[in-house]
Parts: sequence; structure tokens; C-alpha cells
Amino acid sequence: MDVDDARRIAEAELARWNRALTPNRLKDPHATSPDADDEVVVTDIETHSRAWILHFASRRWVRTRAFSDQLVGTCPLVVEKETGSLHKYGSGEYAEFSMWLDETTQ
Repeated sequence: MDVDDARRIAEAELARWNRALTPNRLKDPHATSPDADDEVVVTDIETHSRAWILHFASRRWVRTRAFSDQLVGTCPLVVEKETGSLHKYGSGEYAEFSMWLDETTQ
């Protein structure tokens, strides 16, 4: 397992999320399909001794970097190096899990 495998695992999860998107009727009351700018993509990867942390954001935020386009209440995805397991955490859980990421922080 390498960082490219971790990216593929995370992108497969984000693709599932993107397939569940609904039309943004706040932006366009007559929309019949999701706006591609609402799709979520990997934006950064952190390497740790036990896992990779994959940050994500909407395509709109990647394009604009506007505060109003940021996703709220999200934590990055974590892919374990040894098993390839994908983890999704809430903010409280992520704080606890982050101590496990590097062998030196046990």
C-alpha cells in the first residue's frame, strides 16, 4: 500500500458521496441535477507513520478559496497504511485518533 493507493481508496469514498448529491435549489430553484462544483475532491494528503490523512473540499472551494464555499463540520479521511482501512471521524473522535497516527505519539 502506498500513497497512491490511499488516494484511490479516498477518491472511491468521495465518489460515493458525490453520487448522492442532490440539485442545489438554493442556488438555482429550477435545478434538476447536482452542480459539479458541489462535488468533493481530495485537496491534500498528510503522511504519518501509520496512516495517510486525506483532506477534501468542494470543487467550488478549490476554485474560489472563498470562506463561504468551505465545507462545515468535516474531518479528513484516514487510510491505514498496514490494512488500507478507511476511517471517517467526527471532530471529537479525530482528536483522539490523531494521537495514534505516529508511533512516537502513543
